[in-house]
Amino acid sequence: MQIVSAKRYTVSMDNDKPLETTATSIPYSNQWMTVREDKTRRKNGEEGIYGYIEVGDSVTVVAVDETGRICIVETYRHQINSWVWELPGGGCDADDIFKAARRELLEETCIEARDFIDLNKTHVYSGLSTEYQHNLLTLNVQVAEFVQTEDETRNRKMITLDELDNMIEKGDFSSNQSMVALYLYKLWLGHRK
Repeated sequence: MQIVSAKRYTVSMDNDKPLETTATSIPYSNQWMTVREDKTRRKNGEEGIYGYIEVGDSVTVVAVDETGRICIVETYRHQINSWVWELPGGGCDADDIFKAARRELLEETCIEARDFIDLNKTHVYSGLSTEYQHNLLTLNVQVAEFVQTEDETRNRKMITLDELDNMIEKGDFSSNQSMVALYLYKLWLGHRK
């Protein structure tokens, strides 16, 4: 277990934050994530432990063709041992968000895009992770033939917002990250009217 100096994470008890970090350790780390465990003290003196995952930012892409249909992909998620429908996306790594969005869209869907609109960034799971999701929109994409380029994505389809809403209501589209990006896209559409 790696022990890290707590000085960097110490919070003054004079501010409005309810916890002070007194020490921190890293029980596990790999190239994608770090599990951090902070020893904490509340203002009332009660001590505890707060664990969370440090992970890089991600991108989620709303790719819309000239008829207004949206690209979704069927992706295997090992954590839940299931194939799920979601918007294309993935990690940013060291890339800027637009380069990452372009790469993930091409890898997962065989769709190329040049221009992106930044819809906003959101926390993925603020109670457990440091990850921010960058929600990006690309319009008038040219849809090429789908060729499976990675084993975790097996299908792609272009569907309307109404069809997506129907999938969500039935439980056939349950990716929170994708639904946040779709909500931001709907807000964007509403502001354009």
